[in-house]
Amino acid sequence: MIYIVSKERKFNVLENILKNKNKEYEYLNISEKEFEDLVNSKNYEAIFVSKEYQDCLDEKKDLIYVKNGEIKYTELLYIGFSKFLDRNNINMNEKRVLLLGSNKKARTIYRVLKDKYEKVTVFIATISEELMDLEAGDRRIKKVEIKNMKQSDFIINATTLGNVGEENSSMLEKENEVRSYNIIDLIYEPKETALLLKYKVKGARIYGGLEIEKTKYYEALKILENEFQV
Repeated sequence: MIYIVSKERKFNVLENILKNKNKEYEYLNISEKEFEDLVNSKNYEAIFVSKEYQDCLDEKKDLIYVKNGEIKYTELLYIGFSKFLDRNNINMNEKRVLLLGSNKKARTIYRVLKDKYEKVTVFIATISEELMDLEAGDRRIKKVEIKNMKQSDFIINATTLGNVGEENSSMLEKENEVRSYNIIDLIYEPKETALLLKYKVKGARIYGGLEIEKTKYYEALKILENEFQV
């Protein structure tokens, strides 16, 4: 059985993929102790874990499965974003990237970029004080400093600004607009955020989060199919 462990029913993209693959699954809204017992039971094909429950884990990953009797933890955004870049022939080597946000998603995206490209310069724009270890040559800038950037080869939004309920919000409003012709937004609802639409009319190549979200779960099923040969 595949379990989706979440306080809310918010995995609609994953649900649609599982239904299309004729995979049985069950939603669970359980206590932290029940979640820990489920993980340790090893009696499942996979567990997809929402953020609330990841905080219970030593390894804060969102896919759990069992291989050769050992519990495995996988970070789907890392795998999915890397595969998304490959499928779209996106090469950020020797490019400047403006990464919006310093949350867990932003830190994962940063790791993908640094692992994937030998020479990529990343500027992380944030309004929070979350800690983030950066490699030499990369910089963390405040929101008010964005206006000092004239151009970036790529812009990646890892914030929630632009999400449902915040559709008209963006870190790149008014004086903070930066010239770029490649925009990636991790948000998938709405499919085209205000940020994407703003750059789309300027002729930029835009990539919405829905493709990344789907890629995450298709890659997850590939992992499970390889392990269980289903």
